[in-house]
Amino acid sequence: METEGHVEDAAQDFNVKLDNALAHRMQDHEWKEYYEGNIQRNRSARESVKVAKQLQSDHDRELAEKSAENRARVNSDSAIAEQIQTDIIRQDTVEEDIAFESAKKAQEMQDEEYAHFLQKREEKRLKKIKEERELREKKEREEILKELKRLELEKSGGLG
Repeated sequence: METEGHVEDAAQDFNVKLDNALAHRMQDHEWKEYYEGNIQRNRSARESVKVAKQLQSDHDRELAEKSAENRARVNSDSAIAEQIQTDIIRQDTVEEDIAFESAKKAQEMQDEEYAHFLQKREEKRLKKIKEERELREKKEREEILKELKRLELEKSGGLG
């Protein structure tokens, strides 16, 4: 029976080794799954990071483009506003020049009218002075003639 015991021991050893081999294979399989899971998770994380970086890069590029568009729009709006302001100032200047010229012309016309008025007044004054002088000279001539006639009468009356 020793053979039988030996067979049983061999069978038991075989079963133990078989169990060890099975346990070892199961452990290898478990480690392999765990390792492959880690690899897959790491790969997925790397892919996620890569995608996130790409999305962030795309987002940053879009922001930069929008920012550039906004700056361009602001610059354009600023240039338009500056042109409008220049046009308004130019228009105001033209209107001021027209108003100044109009006021100047009105003043010149008023000055001409006043000068004409003064000239007419001076002409009337000079005419009045001339008439007064002529009247005075006429009266003086009449007085002289009267005096001459009186003197002649005296002279003719005193001789006779």
